[in-house]
Amino acid sequence: MRSSPHGLGGKQMRRYLYCSLLLLTIEVSAAAQPTITLLTLPGNADGAARAINNAGQIAGYYNPVGQHSHGFIYDLNLQTYVTLRPPGPPRTINALGVQGINDAGFAVGFLIRQGSFIQHGFLRDTSGKYTNLMYPNQPGSQSASGINNLNDIVGSYAIQGGANYNGYLLHQGVFSTINYPGAVTTFPGGINDAGTIAGYWFDSSSIDHGFTLQNGTYTEITIPGATRVEVLSINNLGDLVGNYTDSAGVPHGFLLKQGVVENIDCIGTGEVTTVWGVNDSDVFVGECSPVGSLPQAFYGTP
Repeated sequence: MRSSPHGLGGKQMRRYLYCSLLLLTIEVSAAAQPTITLLTLPGNADGAARAINNAGQIAGYYNPVGQHSHGFIYDLNLQTYVTLRPPGPPRTINALGVQGINDAGFAVGFLIRQGSFIQHGFLRDTSGKYTNLMYPNQPGSQSASGINNLNDIVGSYAIQGGANYNGYLLHQGVFSTINYPGAVTTFPGGINDAGTIAGYWFDSSSIDHGFTLQNGTYTEITIPGATRVEVLSINNLGDLVGNYTDSAGVPHGFLLKQGVVENIDCIGTGEVTTVWGVNDSDVFVGECSPVGSLPQAFYGTP
């Protein structure tokens, strides 16, 4: 693998993260509904906004009719889109999605090439150069989901024939497995500059739970009355975003800030809101998924 300033050069090593457990209890706010703005994606396609950096760049993917998924970076200030195009003829790509972006504009995500049903992660630098990200000796599907300003990357790889997943951290060329104790599947979603990782895990009953991981200590994120919680990203203030289902079976997106959860809900009956990313100004991004319709990307403010 080529040398690079992102900790990807040289021989890649593996290690495991050892941990202790904590439980964080929080409260739900009765604050007013945040402001949500839908994005008009190229060709009015459906899609998702997956991450936002402090420069106002939103990263995600969209699904043109009759074509594969395309990755994009949208500049909120310039109101311009860039479609990500990896090397090779366009027809060699079955799907591409951007899932994380740092302040320098380095992007990570997933890529599926034509003729292959195996998904792998990638890193794209600001010159447009792509680097494959593959956890060693794991031939199944993989994905990169978050990157911080130190170019540390988190993602996941398939285990047990694709039935379940472990998470990973890639730091200075070293892959570390992230596996919440007792979990059958672990999905890290994001990492901040302090090295705190946020994500979710499934228990043996396929119930999802949120967590953070800092300095070897896992903390479970609970929301009062929630039957399931997915934490999907974290900013440098430690604020978390994701989604949960309340005791009445109603799904909500959320922003968790200083121990208080603020619900984020798309307007409309039956809307399912997923908040995928948040920057240090608490500008958040995600997707609205109306029942029986296609998802729409959005950004918003508390």
